[in-house]
Amino acid sequence: MAALAFTPNTEQAVALASTAHRLLVRAKAGTGKTALLIEHARRKPQLKLLYVTFGKANQEDAAARFPSNVATKTSHGLAWEVGGQFKKTGKQGELFPSQLAKAYNIPMAFARHLRETLHNFMVSADNEILASHVPSMISAADKPKVVEWAVLVWSDLQRLRQWSRGCGESQAQRAEFLDTTPLRMPHDGYLKLWAMSEPDLSHRYDEILLDEYQDTNPVFAAVILRQTCPVRLAGDDFQSIFGFRGAFNAFDPAQFDEVVTISESHRFGPAIAQLATMLLSEFAGEQEPVRSSRLDLATRFEVDRTKPYAIIGRTNARLFASAVALLGTKRLHFVGGIDEYPFEKLVEVHHLRANTGAQLRDPLISAFASFAQLEAYAQDTDDKEIHSLISVAKQYGDQIPSLVSQIKAASVSKIEDADVALLTAHRSKGLEFPQLVLLGDFHNLITDGGLPLVLDTPELRQELHLLYVALTRAMSAIELNEQILAIVRYCETAGRVGTAALAASNSTKQGGGAALVVEGEPEGAFAAVEYGVGAFANVAELVGSDAALLFDGDELESRIELAILRQGLLTAAGLADALGGSVAEVADAVATMVHCGRLSAVLFLDCEAVTQRLVNNIQLDAA
Repeated sequence: MAALAFTPNTEQAVALASTAHRLLVRAKAGTGKTALLIEHARRKPQLKLLYVTFGKANQEDAAARFPSNVATKTSHGLAWEVGGQFKKTGKQGELFPSQLAKAYNIPMAFARHLRETLHNFMVSADNEILASHVPSMISAADKPKVVEWAVLVWSDLQRLRQWSRGCGESQAQRAEFLDTTPLRMPHDGYLKLWAMSEPDLSHRYDEILLDEYQDTNPVFAAVILRQTCPVRLAGDDFQSIFGFRGAFNAFDPAQFDEVVTISESHRFGPAIAQLATMLLSEFAGEQEPVRSSRLDLATRFEVDRTKPYAIIGRTNARLFASAVALLGTKRLHFVGGIDEYPFEKLVEVHHLRANTGAQLRDPLISAFASFAQLEAYAQDTDDKEIHSLISVAKQYGDQIPSLVSQIKAASVSKIEDADVALLTAHRSKGLEFPQLVLLGDFHNLITDGGLPLVLDTPELRQELHLLYVALTRAMSAIELNEQILAIVRYCETAGRVGTAALAASNSTKQGGGAALVVEGEPEGAFAAVEYGVGAFANVAELVGSDAALLFDGDELESRIELAILRQGLLTAAGLADALGGSVAEVADAVATMVHCGRLSAVLFLDCEAVTQRLVNNIQLDAA
């Protein structure tokens, strides 16, 4: 394809001019990381380059954008020379705890811990299974036994290939094992085997380009650092959000000959840039601010719901609740495809809970004879996805199958045909939206005491990154969640927030009336959404933190929505009686929800307590 004109800014020019053998480009959100790598490749037509990214869709997208002297691969694509050996025997696939339980006649909870131990080993740079790979909830005294089991399973996983001479068993023994075992070699397993062979990519390529380096796990990072050819990495440490894959910033700047920082974003205006700077400086100590090249782009802190907009949540549980609330009013699109969201699993959890006798197909859920067993498993293993599904199944009860069917019926496959796009923060990488609503199920970074939370674990730092990623998907209009607003209020009190960002705090005190920041650029439809490398990471099983997060920050409002949906309650008195609150408190909450567009005023025309508050609000707005 014809190359688009690329005019580098000062920071990008420094990166393009670098002759460092190992170059690390630290680029903030919306600064054009991938475009920079494409331009670098275009300027080196005489060299054979390897570009590596995560996810097949990303690789295919890159193949259409890079010049012909570049081979585009995923890490697993590079390792397929090993993975294909397991494909030939039909034994390449996901490894579930239920398979381990069946193969070795062990309890499901222990099988889950065993699977996690194997996963931790597979994504690590270690060549043997260690006690450090065993989940932390296992006592130190029991870890050696888990390691012994994991070594046994790892050995059996390697037997899932075709028999060969010198493999230590007869051809008949191997054939019998392959015929009877339920085990499968997962993608990370064959990647581990390939990495342990210490592959030399330098004899095939003159230079290696690695995009989104922050999402690289240690096993592949070690492969990259072993290469003798020049390597050029681009990414953003603060967009590291795939820690569940072992990706916790596996690269150290000290490992590179030169580090270049690019901080000027082309996606959004100064207000969002200041909010992003506020997040990173306050919670990560980042000294380099996020800057905007679009100084004339005003940000509106209100979404026009008569035009297409996107909703980003932390968890699939909250996205489900949002989709239910939109039924009958909007055409929906789930980014990545609705089948990549665990709604079918939710239906199966419901069937197990209600004991309907329906056939269960999910490998994990079908392994349990009762809902009580599933709950016990979730408790024993701290399986956050199952915790979340159980919570939602209890919340919506017998309506689950019908609601899932209605959501599917309301969903369209193409984003340009939708009124509302829904996605998790994990899926939002590489995307941008003219209009964006942030849900309130992200981690609270301001404590109940009004002070910033100390992010002293990798998991907590990833919660900051998720909030930063979600915020920086917006282009011109955004409705902030309570998590960001709480940070703005704290920083405003401390005098550590820019004047443009202060509009976010002030504007959200208003409801769904006039524009909150005047003369922002007009929003386009969803055809304006740009998909870039990183947008289609296959995180099919993501639910995120425990479903209790579903109600963080706006518990009463969420309970009101559910009471309306499930019981048809349309008066403050009826809602108060059902929810256990005062009529005044519920009426205030409903009026606020109507004012900000979360509920329709038509629903409460017969409720004097709500209508009186709405009239008062109109009078205050007019004043």
